[in-house]
Amino acid sequence: MDSTFGAPVFQQDEHPADAAGGTAPNGEASTQQLAAIDPNDPRLVSEVLDDRLDADAYAVPPPPPDGRWKAKLKLAKIKGDDGQLHDFIMTSRQGIDDGKPFYAVNVEASLIDFGGHHDGVKLTEYWVKSNIDGRKGTSQMTTLAAKAGSPPPARATQKDRLDNMLKTLAREPEVIVETYWEARCQTCETNAEKKGDRKPGAFLRGEARFPMKTGTTAHDANVSCPTCRSGCRAQVRVAQYFSVAETKPTKGLA
Repeated sequence: MDSTFGAPVFQQDEHPADAAGGTAPNGEASTQQLAAIDPNDPRLVSEVLDDRLDADAYAVPPPPPDGRWKAKLKLAKIKGDDGQLHDFIMTSRQGIDDGKPFYAVNVEASLIDFGGHHDGVKLTEYWVKSNIDGRKGTSQMTTLAAKAGSPPPARATQKDRLDNMLKTLAREPEVIVETYWEARCQTCETNAEKKGDRKPGAFLRGEARFPMKTGTTAHDANVSCPTCRSGCRAQVRVAQYFSVAETKPTKGLA
């Protein structure tokens, strides 16, 4: 599947600031507090816990390796032209279906890893669209819903396909996602955008093409852009979706 299928992006949490605290989108600590805290609370002054001195609390976990993973799908919020977050949007774009209106949703795939290392890692498929692609004769919503076990009728309106997609995602179905590593240079993309030039594509695709970490058998997710030498990190993309009846996972097994 080519990169026009919604451009999924590997991410841990798009909006990490919530009632449980954490880091807000602007990088500051969340100011939400659950309750007043007693300065003599034994959890603060008496409880002794082990701290791993050999570990790094700021270390970024490695991205999931290339392969086929079982994953759970759910609806993710999508930003509309009004700048607000919605369950779905109605929009049109000059370069999409000759500017005709269509619906779009974001779909989140949460990896299932029985080994635990990458369990719950989220991949977001952005802008899954309801319109029929004139070249392929199908819509992204139809394909994704069918892989999740709920294909819409062959003849249906865009609203029908949207309703079926929302209903399908509401039950959080399981599918198989085939993933791969990809490296893009944000610096080069930003520079191209400022100049009005076409953004460069990925300069590295596939985990096997990334360099090996020194003294290990693991691939290094951190690489340098061959053009500007900026540091880049592998992102995990979805190459294709399968139903659980079509194939078996090759990663995340116990």
